[in-house]
Amino acid sequence: MKTELISFLEQRSDISITLKSGELREVINNWAHQALAEVTEKTKKTPETYHSRNETARRLGVNLSTLWHYDKKNYLSPVKVGGRRLYKESDIQRILGG
Repeated sequence: MKTELISFLEQRSDISITLKSGELREVINNWAHQALAEVTEKTKKTPETYHSRNETARRLGVNLSTLWHYDKKNYLSPVKVGGRRLYKESDIQRILGG
């Protein structure tokens, strides 16, 4: 019903709608809550997991020199933390196709 009404209103630009102030507040409030819920859902982030060079190479089925080449070609760049090179789970998944 809701989508049918919206579709109808989009097709008929010459329609006037009369609402009481309370009804208008309710419509705006519902719209705002829906918009906030959509934005919140889109911006949810899960904590990133990081993996060592050896673990990353094993999961990708490559050797350490291949990881070095990936970094030089900006295909898979590690994050440097305290002298260690760690690879993001999201980057590994991107390469694995998941």
